Amino acid sequence: MANAATPPTCLTCMGNEKAVVDIAFSGITLDGPFFATASLDGKPMLRNGVTGDWIGTFQGSKAAVWSVDIDANAEIVATGAADYTAKLWDAMSGQSTHEFACKKIVKSVSLSRDTNLLATASTDGTVRVFDKRVGSESVSEHATQTVPSCVIFAENATSVLFGSDDATLSVWHPQHETVQTQSLSGPIKDLHRQPGKGLVITTTAAIHIHDEVKLNPLQDAFAIPDGIDAHSACVNPSSQYPSIVWGGSDNIVHTMCSKTGQETAAYRGHHGTIRCVRTSPDGELTATCAEDGTVRLWPTVPGKKYGLWTGLN
Repeated sequence: MANAATPPTCLTCMGNEKAVVDIAFSGITLDGPFFATASLDGKPMLRNGVTGDWIGTFQGSKAAVWSVDIDANAEIVATGAADYTAKLWDAMSGQSTHEFACKKIVKSVSLSRDTNLLATASTDGTVRVFDKRVGSESVSEHATQTVPSCVIFAENATSVLFGSDDATLSVWHPQHETVQTQSLSGPIKDLHRQPGKGLVITTTAAIHIHDEVKLNPLQDAFAIPDGIDAHSACVNPSSQYPSIVWGGSDNIVHTMCSKTGQETAAYRGHHGTIRCVRTSPDGELTATCAEDGTVRLWPTVPGKKYGLWTGLN
C-alpha cells in the first residue's frame, strides 16, 4: 500500500452474513500468521494470515460477536458477544474452553500475553478481568462513568487500558485500584498495541500514538479530514514503507506517511463503514473489515509476489 497511483488487487474473504467488526492477528507461527474475525452474525472465524483462506468457524455464540483476540501462537481465541458472555476457544479444535458471564453486551476483549487473563469491556459501563485458572467469576472489576468502547492489556498485563465515547483514555491498575485518565480529541473507537511502535489510539477525529506506559504522545496526532469518522488504525511495521493505515465512515482504506501524516494512498473496495484495520505481523499486508460483511486483504507493496499475489499488478 505504498503508491497512490498503483491501486492493488485486494483479496476478498467472504462467508459472514452481517457486518464484520473486529480482526486480530497472531504472531508468526511455524505455519505462518493467522487472524481471527468477529461478526454480528455470531460466527467468529479463523483464517490463514497470508492467503485469507477460511480455516474454521467457532460455533456456539448465541448473538452478535463484537470483539475478538488471538494469542501469539494462534492457539487460543477470545470473543465478546451480545449474549452477555466472553469465551475462550481452542483454535485447533474450535471448541469453547471457558465462558465468562457479564451483565451486558461485551463490546471488547483482550487476552494477556500468557493467555491466563482476559479483560472485557461491557455496555453496563464495567471493565472486568477474568482469570481462567480460578473459575468463571471476574477477579477484578472497575465501574466507569461512561460506556467503555475498547479495552486492551498493557504489555506486562499489570494494567488495563480502555477508551470511551466521552473521549477519555483510562489506565486501570487492578492491584492498586487506581485509575489514570486523560482526554483526547473525540470518542475513542479503537486501541491497538503495536510492538515497538507504541499504543495506537483511534478517535473519530484523529489518530494518536502514545507510550503505553507513560501515556505521553510519541508524536503529534494525525487529524482526520472533516466529514469522516475514523474507526480504526494501525502502524504498518514495514521498514521500506512505514505508514499508518486507517479506515472509517467513508468506506475507504487510507494510508499516510507515519512521519509527516501526508496521505499516500486511498483504496476503495468496501461497501460499508470500515470497522477494523490491522496489519499482519510481517508487514506484508493489511486486513480490513467492514459493515458489508467482508474482510479484504491489501498488499503493502503492490506487484510484489506474496501469498496469492503472483507478482503482477
